[in-house]
Amino acid sequence: MPAIQIDRLKAQIQSIMKPKFSAEIFLVSLRSLMEAHANLAFRSEIKSQRNHDLKSYHLSPVILNQLQFHFIQFTKDNPDLAITYADLLWHEPFIEMKQFAGIFLGALPEEKIPEIQERIVKWNNSTKDKALRTIIFNDCTKTIRLHGLEKWLEIIKSWMDSGNPFLILTGIQSIQILLQDPKFDNMPFVFNAISSITLLHQEKIANAVSELFQNLLKRNSNETTFFIKSLLVSQPSQDLFRIIRRNLVFFPEEQQSKIRQLMKA
Repeated sequence: MPAIQIDRLKAQIQSIMKPKFSAEIFLVSLRSLMEAHANLAFRSEIKSQRNHDLKSYHLSPVILNQLQFHFIQFTKDNPDLAITYADLLWHEPFIEMKQFAGIFLGALPEEKIPEIQERIVKWNNSTKDKALRTIIFNDCTKTIRLHGLEKWLEIIKSWMDSGNPFLILTGIQSIQILLQDPKFDNMPFVFNAISSITLLHQEKIANAVSELFQNLLKRNSNETTFFIKSLLVSQPSQDLFRIIRRNLVFFPEEQQSKIRQLMKA
């Protein structure tokens, strides 16, 4: 693949970021730019080597970073048009386009939170792809996490309380993304949400809860251990015991024997 000329790339990106052009013209122009810079050497890659089933342009990180920078700057000056762009890009078959849709939503100002929330819920309900949900809960929620976190937590809690396996898994994944944000410190919310989970006998939910416990223990070992010990006392069940036994190695060594005793009581 030839070396990338940054100045030329910037000029190409700026040429398609014109508010006077319709959103459809932007989309056609962006497709052309993506095709021009696609790494064709990877087009023979088999699906089993990916963590998703979507097509990919296999763009250089340099190109992706430049596009992200310009999209964020554009959104600050043209939020309404950015929302239109995001709607179009989300329906494109390439994962990079969907990532760009998330970038546009995540760069919107605080007053656009209702529009952001609407798309997050709508897009999530239309997919079961884990890679797409990561985009939805990570990229799309940046403004919400910064300015409207309480409303976002209400939505997550409603999923966790729903009794619907699909929504429970959705809620768990959205919490996993929150835990990756060092600024998020509302651990009581997370513990309360976990306490309401039902259907622990279902393998997918049990696996998701196991992974969540592991990440919680890495994030805050002491508080998580205290919470799980209280959960074993207040809501004991064979399903919960099975999940805890599977994850005993992740607990502080001095607490492992105490947890075993609680499960025998």
